[in-house]
Amino acid sequence: MPAASSILTDRVSFRLRSFDRLYLNLYLPLLQTSGQVAHFLRDVRGNFLPSPALFGAMTRDFVARIERYAVAHGLEPIRFQRGERKEERIAPLFAAAEREGRGGVVAIGIAQERASSWWGRARGPASGFDFARRTVAVNHYYLYLLDPEWGSAFIKFSSYAPFGGRVWLNGHSWLKRQLAARGVGFGELDNGLLSCEDPELAQRLADGLGEAQIRAFLGRWLPELPLPLTPADHEAGYRYEASLFQVEFAETLVFRRPRDIRAWFEAAIRAHLDLGRPDQVSLVFGRRINRRTPGRFATRVLTSGVDPSIQLHYRRSLAKAYFKLGRALRVETTINDTHDLGLGRLLRNLAELRRKAAEINARLLAALDASAVPLASTAEVEAICLPTRAGSVRAPALRFADPRVMALWSALCGFALLPGGFNNATLRPLVAALLGAPAETYSARRMSYDLRRLCRKSIIARLPGTHRYVLTDDGRRLALFFTGAYTRITLPGLAQLAPASPAAGPPAPLARAWRSFNAQLERFVEVQRLAA
Repeated sequence: MPAASSILTDRVSFRLRSFDRLYLNLYLPLLQTSGQVAHFLRDVRGNFLPSPALFGAMTRDFVARIERYAVAHGLEPIRFQRGERKEERIAPLFAAAEREGRGGVVAIGIAQERASSWWGRARGPASGFDFARRTVAVNHYYLYLLDPEWGSAFIKFSSYAPFGGRVWLNGHSWLKRQLAARGVGFGELDNGLLSCEDPELAQRLADGLGEAQIRAFLGRWLPELPLPLTPADHEAGYRYEASLFQVEFAETLVFRRPRDIRAWFEAAIRAHLDLGRPDQVSLVFGRRINRRTPGRFATRVLTSGVDPSIQLHYRRSLAKAYFKLGRALRVETTINDTHDLGLGRLLRNLAELRRKAAEINARLLAALDASAVPLASTAEVEAICLPTRAGSVRAPALRFADPRVMALWSALCGFALLPGGFNNATLRPLVAALLGAPAETYSARRMSYDLRRLCRKSIIARLPGTHRYVLTDDGRRLALFFTGAYTRITLPGLAQLAPASPAAGPPAPLARAWRSFNAQLERFVEVQRLAA
């Protein structure tokens, strides 16, 4: 059986590290201070008195441009209700556009959301206004795009000054389109890849995604969309810049036998319920934590549906590990504030943010792997209990609960500490005694057959130049395990579940629990049959 540290390498059929969701701020650098606002309204727009009422006129102009754009492109704006899941509402429109081969803007959405906006307070008659920020609820306009490079995306703008915006992109969607354009086949895993004909190419492409591709996307769409500011404002230098708002970086590990890793992962969760301690958080995130460090440090274990996940919170960011549709292990770091990792928010920091997020994923994976209980896979159990073949050599089965096989396991436990080994003559009487049969019934020939199949299953090894054998490390472990499972669990458990005679006294706790469950199950089946 492989150790826990080898499970993540020996049993992985496909592995990929890539950006997942990218959520960016759009802002106008020259409208971020009160002085810049006054300069824009007075000197750029040519107003003698820079009044906040001028922003209201700009809002109305922007909304009018959105409405004209919608009419020109045959789009009916969608007004989202409070709490509505926008992705679910828009997904059918994206799917229809994909089927029809249409690109560009596929939908326009309107949602009232809170934003930090400029407002003006009059100093006095004919004395102008002081500008300050406050949070207000204003309409935001979502422009949903089907981009040839990125697939589904959106850009949204606030309808009031300073007219900030957001951009949503998906790194896995970008990667899928790059592979498809090169004719490379791949299997999809919802928001990710399940397999790829050229894994090395997929990783090289994913490694190349960064600032340049994002800027190309913005350069492609911002000139084409209705914007809050006019072309004249753009010529005067009032252009949008992007910064990092939320970045997700993921590592996906697809296993040949997902059921094997599930048991390992659940054991890893049990071993790391205290992973949220500050010293552990510091280890995973690579950041120093002391009593003055603000923020949240915690571990959450979620079991929604049937797939568990573990989340590690650090200030405003988090790292998590979970199952992806029951087929893969996803380890993912979400950075909600780049300052958590000592980085600025400018887009040029994306490459360094990627490097640090990849290190966090690796450390979380290593932390889970370090203390997880190593569990046997189904393949290993089958290799012992069922017949196998290595080339032309057949290894007969060692079937669990077969009396002869269980006697072999039990006898081998008695030889675990014999450094000199054992042979046919020394092992045979012990096996015969455990079988409860005379020694002549369990012949030397049968013992030779059993020694041969134990050797072919790598339970024992023959000492060179002799007829003596020793237990292998795996053999010692398996002998103890199968013997303990049979004598301490299987036999006592079945005995407690067996129907007891009235003279035997009250039923055992396990029997009472089983009878209660069985009665409830029969009642449920009967009710369902009547309902049908």
